[in-house]
Amino acid sequence: MVHSRNAFMQDALAINSVVERLNSAIKLTDDILSSELSRALRSLAVFPSKPHSFPADAARSVAKLKSVKALGDLVSAGMLEVAGPERFSMHQQISLVAKRSSTAASTRSASTRLVTYFIQQIKKSDHAYTRVMPELPSVLEAFRAASSYQLRPELLQLTNGYFHIVELQGSLALVEACRLLRTEVEEQSDTNPPFEIARAWLNLARVAERTVDTTKLIVVSTIACNLRSSYAVTTN
Repeated sequence: MVHSRNAFMQDALAINSVVERLNSAIKLTDDILSSELSRALRSLAVFPSKPHSFPADAARSVAKLKSVKALGDLVSAGMLEVAGPERFSMHQQISLVAKRSSTAASTRSASTRLVTYFIQQIKKSDHAYTRVMPELPSVLEAFRAASSYQLRPELLQLTNGYFHIVELQGSLALVEACRLLRTEVEEQSDTNPPFEIARAWLNLARVAERTVDTTKLIVVSTIACNLRSSYAVTTN
C-alpha cells in the first residue's frame, strides 16, 4: 500500500514537471511573437481547444486579423495546428496559458467578437445544419459568452438563430445560456421586438417538453402565447 502511494506521488510529480516545462516553452515562444500575433493568440483562446477546431474566417474576425497569414505564422511558431482546409485548432495547454495571460477586458472583447461572428452567420443563406454542425462547440461557447457577459439582445438572436441546431443535439447548454431571457421578458426591453422574445420563449418551452418538465412547460408556454397575442394586437 505504501509502495503504491509512493509510486503515485512520483508519477504526479513527474507529470507536474512535464506540465511546467511545457508552460515554460509556451511562454518563451509567446515572448518572441510579435505584438499582433501575441494578441491574436489570446483572442483565439476563446474558441474551444483541441480536439475542436475553428474556421479561418472566424479566427480572423475574433482576432481582428487583416489576413490569414498571421494564422500561418502562429502555426509556424507551434501555437496553432492545421486541422483541415482553412481550419485550425489550439492545444489545450496553449489555450490555458493564453487565457491566464489575457486581461479580463481583452477576453471580454474577444468573446464579444465571437458572439458577433456567429450572429452574422445567421443572416447568411447557407446557415444550414451541415454548415453549422462543425462549429457547434464554438456556437455553444458564444451562448455561454453572451450569457456570462449579459449580452441579452445578442443572446436572444443566438437563441432563435441556432435553436434548430442545438435542439437536434439535445444539448442542455441552450437551457443554461437562456437563463437571462426571463429578465428580458419582464423588462420588455425596447431593443428587442416582443415577437422575437415570444419566439425565444416558445423555443424554451420545447426544451422544457424534452426534459419532461411539465410545470416549466405550462408556465413558459403561457407567457409566450400572451406575448404573441400582445404583439399581434399592437401591430394590427
